[in-house]
Amino acid sequence: MKGKALLYIVQIIKELNLTLNSSLTKHVETLNTYSFLIKFDYGNSIFYSGDTYETNFNVIPFLDEGNIIYQGTCLNDMEGNVHTSLRVLSELVPEQYRKKYSVFISMMIISLKKLKKKDFKWLI
Repeated sequence: MKGKALLYIVQIIKELNLTLNSSLTKHVETLNTYSFLIKFDYGNSIFYSGDTYETNFNVIPFLDEGNIIYQGTCLNDMEGNVHTSLRVLSELVPEQYRKKYSVFISMMIISLKKLKKKDFKWLI
């Protein structure tokens, strides 16, 4: 059954002309973590940050093209952070792009209020 499922996934990838690229990201020294870029043959591409404290590509041109970014974030803003802080994210993404921007955040409900104040959309 596993072989058939894998063949089906490969078939779908070919039919949709998808490409999947991964990049090594920075999280903690003991783990290799990766971000992923999924490109479609028709329309929007999707970037997923994975677990990282950096954004390892230029987000503005990517957003200008109507693409989607999922960036892991946290409220902690300190040296040695393992996720991108909301402060860093706010500096990286100008306000005019925030309605196009989705984030998941590694904190509690109070974080949603802070995201809303900065005009970010979010996914939990």
